Amino acid sequence: MEDDLTQRVSPEARRTPRASAIAALRSGTVRVAVGLGFFGLSTYAFTAVVLRALGPGQFADFNLFWGLAYGLGLGAMLPFEQEVSRRTATAVHSGGHVGPVLSAAGIVSTAFGVALALVALPFVLASGHPGAGTLWVITLCAFLTLGIAYVSRGALSGRGSFGRYSGQLIAEGSVRLVLVGVCVVAGFASTWGYAAIVPVALTVAVALTWPRKDRPERTSVPVVRNMAGMMAPLLVASVISLTLVNLGPVAIRYVQDSPNPSHDGSYLAAAFIARLPIFAFAAVQAVLMPRLARSVAQRDAAGFRGTVLRVLALTAALGVVAVGAVAVAGPWLLGLLGGPQYHLGRFDMVLLTVGFACYLLTLVLQPAAVALGRHRASAGIWVLGAVTFLLAWLLPTDASTAVSLAVAAVSLTVSAGLATLVWRALARDFPQRTA
Repeated sequence: MEDDLTQRVSPEARRTPRASAIAALRSGTVRVAVGLGFFGLSTYAFTAVVLRALGPGQFADFNLFWGLAYGLGLGAMLPFEQEVSRRTATAVHSGGHVGPVLSAAGIVSTAFGVALALVALPFVLASGHPGAGTLWVITLCAFLTLGIAYVSRGALSGRGSFGRYSGQLIAEGSVRLVLVGVCVVAGFASTWGYAAIVPVALTVAVALTWPRKDRPERTSVPVVRNMAGMMAPLLVASVISLTLVNLGPVAIRYVQDSPNPSHDGSYLAAAFIARLPIFAFAAVQAVLMPRLARSVAQRDAAGFRGTVLRVLALTAALGVVAVGAVAVAGPWLLGLLGGPQYHLGRFDMVLLTVGFACYLLTLVLQPAAVALGRHRASAGIWVLGAVTFLLAWLLPTDASTAVSLAVAAVSLTVSAGLATLVWRALARDFPQRTA
């Protein structure tokens, strides 16, 4: 009788922690979504001001900085949020210290930022842009501040401090708006002046919201070396990922036989609209990694699998909504964002949005692979994706279609590879962990 009662109660008892985890996932996502929503709106307001102040030709120059900062720079630094979040969540679960992890991550992110800037220097100088040296200095500052920002966000998300995480996004967006407003009022129209707003806003936001519980502590060479070793493959995967997303549209300049600055600027502006679902999804992504890391630490295979499947379903729905919205109102949204001088065909805008909607799937599967410790394997899949991008880029079609198809092709290739990697890891490792 007692055994029968235990059998009846146990399934309910097992469901209760899982229900609590789902509720925590939703709660954290909502809090981050508030900050991210403001940040997204402020980014588009900032972009709209820059678009109108510079015009299509100069905006293409500004987009060179944007591509470097949020292609290469963000690609190098975003993995620090994932890895620090993973280590913080694991440390909190096991009662460990986070301070040495933050110190090691700060050292490695600074080294990566300087190295990345040195790699970019010859390309910046060879671009022939006026003020190339100034552009490089601003880009270096953006790399360094992005690194510290994502280390702090990793600590915040790993501890579940999503209110402060949201506050950092709000602070960064607010500072951007204030500074761009000052530039407009003062009649300031320098391309690189607008670019400098980005690292300044990041610095202020981090200073205001650094996690209180986790101050950097003295670390050791082995900890720094281990952090660097784990971050290297993630750096490869993330740089390829965000370079293709942010610099992919810039490739339109190099696909055309006869470059058209006005068309290029319009296409790049349309890319900002097509990438909007990526901003929306970031609210889920910030909460996803610590949730998955805790499932691994608790050896909860069912919870891990359920979380990934639920988020994949949400992601697919978000992509469908985005493509439908652009199909209905894409050209109107482009005119609203940049003004009447920006125009692009509806088909090109829809195809570009489809490419970015496919990319959303990788944003679910990459953290899942990292949470399972598959850092190197995921990097290899992204290398394969880069090859796919180049092959699709060479298709004999017009420039806009070629670039959009390339973004979609790499996203689908990587999504399939990561899905295979994650499910094989679950099948091989979790039976051992849950035994």
